[in-house]
Amino acid sequence: PDITTHFDDFWTSDNTDAYDRLFIQNSYSHIYPIKAMRAWVTDCPNFLSKRVIPMEFRFDSSMMGTLGVGCNLLKLSEEELNKIVEETNNLILRQSTPDSPELLETIPLLSLDDIGKEVEDLPINKEKHNDIEILHCNTFTSNIAYLNFMFYGKCIKEEDIPYFSLLGNLLAKVDTKTYDYKELSNEILINTGDMYFRNNVYGNDKDENKYYPFLEVRTKVMDDKIYKSMEIMADIVNNSLFEDNKRIREVIRELISRIEMMLMQAGHQVAVGRVASYFSPAASYMEKISGYDYYKFLKDIENDFDNKIENLKSKLYELQNTIFNKNNLMVFITGEDKELNLLKENMNKVVDVLSTEPLNNNDYTFSEEQKNEGLMTPANVDYVCKGYNFKKLGYDYNGSLLVLKTILGYDYLWNRVRVKGGAYGCMSTIARTGNMAFVSYRDPNLTETLKAFNEAPDFIKSFDVSDREMTKYIIGTISNLDMPLTPASKGEKALGMYMRGITKEDRQRERKKD
Repeated sequence: PDITTHFDDFWTSDNTDAYDRLFIQNSYSHIYPIKAMRAWVTDCPNFLSKRVIPMEFRFDSSMMGTLGVGCNLLKLSEEELNKIVEETNNLILRQSTPDSPELLETIPLLSLDDIGKEVEDLPINKEKHNDIEILHCNTFTSNIAYLNFMFYGKCIKEEDIPYFSLLGNLLAKVDTKTYDYKELSNEILINTGDMYFRNNVYGNDKDENKYYPFLEVRTKVMDDKIYKSMEIMADIVNNSLFEDNKRIREVIRELISRIEMMLMQAGHQVAVGRVASYFSPAASYMEKISGYDYYKFLKDIENDFDNKIENLKSKLYELQNTIFNKNNLMVFITGEDKELNLLKENMNKVVDVLSTEPLNNNDYTFSEEQKNEGLMTPANVDYVCKGYNFKKLGYDYNGSLLVLKTILGYDYLWNRVRVKGGAYGCMSTIARTGNMAFVSYRDPNLTETLKAFNEAPDFIKSFDVSDREMTKYIIGTISNLDMPLTPASKGEKALGMYMRGITKEDRQRERKKD
């Protein structure tokens, strides 16, 4: 069931025979809501069963889920085409006709008293070890240590931020003085669950103008291999070589390809980040290390690689010597005391190879801009986004906004943009920082979607539902807050809350406001 937090709907089976689908769809409905089930009208005879079924029956079967038409329209008779138009009009009428209160009352419903009143505690213990701050999320992890060595990035000059991100993308993927990059990959896989470097930004949820960039070294490792993971990490941060031009170019091309794929397949994420960068300093920084701005930086290098490579290598060595410094290191661990003690026994393998030179943190400039951009791709669908920061307009954040997000996502945006507009998906984001956005996914109707976004205030002003319906929205909101967490996820959530300045009391107030 947790998969529904990541995807709007699913393809249940390649068997699209309308008769067989009745049994498939009935079984699916016992686990997932039917609107999360794609159901298509396809050609007859069916390609699997060879069964011939009337168009009306095929439509009736598919309308029990999220209807789609997968027929070859060029091969349909005029009668079949007219039937598609008729059934589509019937569906639109059904979607526009509210269910009667008597019918809705027959659906079983939890009450608010069935929901826990207290938020889960996510404590982080802080201590110093050899002048290094350690943050510890003490939870059972089955003898696995989840480690994060966090190097604060404000020591990097503003003009070097994209290079700083590329450094993180290259580390553990290039040779070191001890291993070539293939041997290094094998060492990581043999001795750990993974080890990777990534640039990350933590915003401050109480002050949008504050944010904290880091280069993180993350690994998960059995506690008896912590010593070995520290040896590998020390080798990477201290001995990485940027001499193999071919390998550097390969990694850059992989990064370019990955962002291009994201533009095509997850353009809604790109759009949300791009819009937020217009008014959010933290999001602007993210654009430079992973968004479209970073993509342009990589393309510029790749297009003139031979002339730029020597300067690039010099810059990478310079940043490597700057960032890996004892004075800007903080370590986070998820595990029990046993794992913490083993970390403290072995972490000097890394700390001892770090620079101890004094560091100066930089202030980065940011100017809010109201832009209206469009990024062209070969796809025939759009990812449409619109957003701003509501705190800048004088409004405060509270938990009721999460309920509003649920209402917009499952009522207004769903019906206007997805059901009627034909987009594959639509959603809203509302953050404690004040940043909010509406965004559509694989959307064929840019103009109509923007109109729907613009008319959302009218929907909110006139929104009026029964207590029963509002209870459903509140329960749906709480379910997202109370998702079960793995030990690793619990540690991630605890770290995120700590870095963003969110206390248990803040979370409790948010829950009560719901």
